[in-house]
Amino acid sequence: MQCPKCGRESRGLCIDCLLEERPITVKEPELERCTGCGLYWHKGNWTEIGKNELAEIVRKNLKVPHGIKIEELSIKPDEEKNYLKLDITLLGNYKNKKFEKKLETKVKIKKTQCKKCCRMSGSYYEAILQVRGFEFSDLDENFVAKAVKVAGGTDFYISSMNYARKLKNHLRDAGFFVNESEKLVGMKEGKNLYRVSISVKPPAFGEGDVLKYGNELLYVKKLGRVVGVVDLKTGEKKGIDMNKLKKPGIAAKKSELRNALVSAVSPKGMHIIDTENHEVYDVARIEDAQSGDTMNFVRISGKIYVIKK
Repeated sequence: MQCPKCGRESRGLCIDCLLEERPITVKEPELERCTGCGLYWHKGNWTEIGKNELAEIVRKNLKVPHGIKIEELSIKPDEEKNYLKLDITLLGNYKNKKFEKKLETKVKIKKTQCKKCCRMSGSYYEAILQVRGFEFSDLDENFVAKAVKVAGGTDFYISSMNYARKLKNHLRDAGFFVNESEKLVGMKEGKNLYRVSISVKPPAFGEGDVLKYGNELLYVKKLGRVVGVVDLKTGEKKGIDMNKLKKPGIAAKKSELRNALVSAVSPKGMHIIDTENHEVYDVARIEDAQSGDTMNFVRISGKIYVIKK
């Protein structure tokens, strides 16, 4: 049998005529390379790339006509400025006859930085912790890419999202107002990439202050996600979600509280003496109060409220 195109002996088109009509082609692949350490992003990891890896990449990008089997593939790479030039030698089989084919292609190199090198240079971060109104230093420096002073506070660029959210929970538990927002910054491997900003602000009040909350006067015993308070009018102890106290009325600051000594206790009330000016006040009795106890008190709108220490 002869090749219908060139007349050479062949069962159907010979390999040369087949490849002339339907050549073997290779799509030019692209690789990301870290400008810091020189590693390549390959199969979900930063790694070195050798001839075996390049041959695998070429195989995935080969377009081979039906009936041809590629048995061996060898690569000779030559690095240029922004790409790798590849001389490719293919050993194939077509209708039980072996053949050799040489190709050339380029691998485009996209310059970037791996996470490790980004952290070392301070340019990689997954979240910004925006601290305002107070000094904050309780951080693991291994996760802080950089810290930038801004008006009213500091922006900490955090390299780990998990660590940033751990900080968020820690600060919220400590009684700070915390708000999280995210921004779409790009895509990687078909997935949206988000960068998170976590703003942190201290409350306008602290432990020991007295708040006006509706018709209640609340003495702040402990800060946290849930603020522990005592209702000075009823003596009731309870917790209030910190988010409900973003704009509280401050009835008295801790510095306004005065010290008193309980001088006498009766079923109906008790006498307290201001330890500073020795003035005596008749006030409502506090549960379990005994003569000789020391307490705090505060005057609000002309009325004395006693606070058990």
